Amino acid sequence: MTVWQWDPSLYSGSADYYSAGRMPYPPGVVQAIRENLALDGTGRLLDVGCGPGSLTLPLARYFGEVIGVDADPGMIEAGRLASKSSRMQSVSWREMRAEELPADLGRFRAITFALSFHWLDQETVARAVAGMLEPGGAVVHLGAITDRGTGAAPRTSLRFPQPPWEEVRSLVARYLGEDLRAGQGVRPTEAFGTEREIFAAAGFGSPTVVEVPYAMTRVRTVNEVIASVFSLSYSAPHLFGDRFTEFEAELRELLNSQAANGGLFVEQASGATLTFWRGGNRIEDEAVPAATEVTKASTAKRAVRAPAQRKASAAKKTAKAPAPRKASAAKKPAEQVVAPPTPRKAPAARKTAKAPAPRKAPAEKAAAKAPAPRKAPAEKAAAKAPAPRKAPAEKTAAKAPVARKAPVARKAPAARKAPAAGKAEKATTAEKAVTAKKTVGARKTVAARKTTQTTAAQRSNVQKAVPAPLPRKRRATKNGQP
Repeated sequence: MTVWQWDPSLYSGSADYYSAGRMPYPPGVVQAIRENLALDGTGRLLDVGCGPGSLTLPLARYFGEVIGVDADPGMIEAGRLASKSSRMQSVSWREMRAEELPADLGRFRAITFALSFHWLDQETVARAVAGMLEPGGAVVHLGAITDRGTGAAPRTSLRFPQPPWEEVRSLVARYLGEDLRAGQGVRPTEAFGTEREIFAAAGFGSPTVVEVPYAMTRVRTVNEVIASVFSLSYSAPHLFGDRFTEFEAELRELLNSQAANGGLFVEQASGATLTFWRGGNRIEDEAVPAATEVTKASTAKRAVRAPAQRKASAAKKTAKAPAPRKASAAKKPAEQVVAPPTPRKAPAARKTAKAPAPRKAPAEKAAAKAPAPRKAPAEKAAAKAPAPRKAPAEKTAAKAPVARKAPVARKAPAARKAPAAGKAEKATTAEKAVTAKKTVGARKTVAARKTTQTTAAQRSNVQKAVPAPLPRKRRATKNGQP
């Protein structure tokens, strides 16, 4: 095989497996790009070597217009379908090589290379994109591993195995040879890691590098691992030719034999590295950095002038009402350090000269008005009305002794006792009368009884003398027979 040169078969057939086989970029990638470029939903984005839109689509919402460029027709079609299903009207796609830039595409606020720059004629493309940036624009290079995990032990309690990547690599080598294939040639390993030198030669300054960590553990199925293998350039489907079905069956058997129940694996996802190159220093773009420096200088002056203005206004407000300003100064230490100390002492002195009494001698002012309840409550109470607590009898006698003694008379007055005695006497007289009546009655009863007894005795004597009752007894006896 010869040294690699690009040909259209590089990723032929891989587009159908790319979205399922590649893990997404860390969420922090989009956030870091948005913050470093101060994106606000306007401007234009050019994604070079966009593939199916793995970075193009997540960034689309932060730009007014987005163009994805890729040389593989399958990748462009996959990206177009994805944007259509997401209803992203601002995204368009161009099937073209990066070496054809600028291709009258205009200027852009950002130009991105996501896992694609190593496949390009790097010097040619770097010089082309340097002239396509608008003032303040930047080139962003993204480096990451998305086809597999880091190989580190997954940070999870799931007891799933990791995919057997070494055995997969041996299986691919048995079908395609030990050299890593890339299209019709061999993968250009010397093209990796040369971005810094290439962009510096194209007129870019020192880059800004941002590391984006990603501690995500991902569970992957057997089908996803197979799709990952076919998404790689050195094991793209077209390289297997007529043996593609045979290779896929053997690969599936290998993975199923080592996967957990349900055909599951687990991997620790990889972080990403973002490298930002600001507008270049080429001759036709010399005015752009100068304008940028002027803008930075004016911004710095405004940043210095703003604290001074805030300090002056704070000093004025402090002169009027120093106490509130001292509290706010405690919250804003920057203003407190910059502000001179003399204006802060003067307002306090003026305030002390105007009305120091409430702060220095509040007890004296309060004593002049009404401090007695706090310092001498007993004296004030004695002056007003202490008698009810200390000597209520004296106060009662001094004010209304008769009224105070009246309750005592109510308890046992002579007038109240007299009726009670009269009642008692009446009750006694009545009892005596009743007793007398009873006695008289008893006497009469006794006399009546005696008279009755006497009469009865007399009658008895008479009956004894007259023998008339005897026949009655005989008749009663005679008639009383049963």
